[in-house]
Amino acid sequence: MKIDRRQRRAIGIIAVCAGALLVDRVFLGSSVLSSGPASAHASETGSGLDLALLADQAAFMDQLQLQSSRASDLNDRIGSALASVTDSMNDIPSPDGFSMPYAWKPVAYVTSENEQTDDANAFIARHHLTAVLEASGHPYAVINGEPVRMGQQVNGATLLDVDGRSAHFALEDRVITLYLDPIP
Repeated sequence: MKIDRRQRRAIGIIAVCAGALLVDRVFLGSSVLSSGPASAHASETGSGLDLALLADQAAFMDQLQLQSSRASDLNDRIGSALASVTDSMNDIPSPDGFSMPYAWKPVAYVTSENEQTDDANAFIARHHLTAVLEASGHPYAVINGEPVRMGQQVNGATLLDVDGRSAHFALEDRVITLYLDPIP
């Protein structure tokens, strides 16, 4: 026997209706087909009001109102707590989110044949090595946020070499080395 599409739909609808009737009968305890004492009482009173049912509904409504008042009190308390927290947060100065934290700022060191000179100290004070990288096989040093390739000059100093964590510059007859900060 072959069942066509229309017959499958009809069987599905009948199954859904039977399932709904079963759920109504088992879980909700009432049904259109029920013939117990509750249905007999309902048929006797007809359209009259059931006082027990009305009392239960009134008690339920009172409980809902009590819960809603508790919820509104809780919402008021939470709102006042949040207001006090935001007021106290406004007093705290917030740092710039894009600035580098002080602990991570790179420190520069000087390596020179002679003792440290004013030119070398001035170069170190003005320039910070922020990164060392290699792009397309060419090493770069990032000085004050600007990429500098080997042979390029920065304020009179020529970039000679880039190591793993340092950059070597030639300033007149001296070699100045800038180092990245060690990671704490």
